[in-house]
Amino acid sequence: MKLFQLLFITIILMLSIPVAACISPIDEPEENVKNCLAEAADGSEYAQFMLGLIYYNGDMVEQDIIKSLQWFTKSAEQGFVYAQYNLAVILASGEGIPKNNKEEIKWLTRAAEQDYERAQFSLAQRFDDGEGVKESPSAAAKWYLKAAEQGHSGAQNNIGIMYDNGVGVVKNKSRAHMFFYMASLKGEQVSVKNLALIKKEMTADQLKLANQLTTEWMENYP
Repeated sequence: MKLFQLLFITIILMLSIPVAACISPIDEPEENVKNCLAEAADGSEYAQFMLGLIYYNGDMVEQDIIKSLQWFTKSAEQGFVYAQYNLAVILASGEGIPKNNKEEIKWLTRAAEQDYERAQFSLAQRFDDGEGVKESPSAAAKWYLKAAEQGHSGAQNNIGIMYDNGVGVVKNKSRAHMFFYMASLKGEQVSVKNLALIKKEMTADQLKLANQLTTEWMENYP
C-alpha cells in the first residue's frame, strides 16, 4: 500500500533567514502587514513570501487568493523555495483560480531541484500517477529517492514499494526492506505493515543483505 501525502500550505519561519520588521503574523497585525508591504516593495523575497501567507490565511487582512498568488509568485521568481512550493499548491488546488497543472509542475520542479523534500515527494507522486505530467515510474523513483535521502518517510515507503515490485527500478527485496524499515522508524504505520509482509517473502541471505544496506544507509544519511 502506498502512502500519499496531500500538498499543503507550508507555514515556516526560517530562523536562518535574516528578517527585519516583517515577522510572523502573530502580534500587532496592522504594523506587521505595513512592514511586510514595505520590505516586499524593496524586493525582500521573505517579506513577499510572508505576504503570500497573510493573504492566503486571511488572519490580519481579508483573504485574497489572487494577492496571495501574486506575492508568492514574486518571491518564487527570486528563487525562494517555500514560495515556489506554496505557489504550486495553490495552482494545483484551483482554490480561487482555475487549476493550472503546467505551472504547478514548473514550480514544483524548481522547488524539488532546490532539494526541498516535500516538493520532491509531491513531484514523485505526479510522475507516479501521471497527474499533470506523463506517467513515468523511473522519474517517480528518482524523486522519491531524493526525498528519501533527506528522511522523508512517505518517500521511503513509496520507493520501498517500487523496489519490492520492480517498478521504475530493478526489483530488490533487500533494498525494499531497508526503505520500509527506515520509514517504520519514523512511525509510518503502512511501512510497519509492509515491513512485516516483506520479511515473510525474503530468504535469510536477503535479510542479511537488507541489514547491511540499512547500516550503510544510516551511516550515509544520518
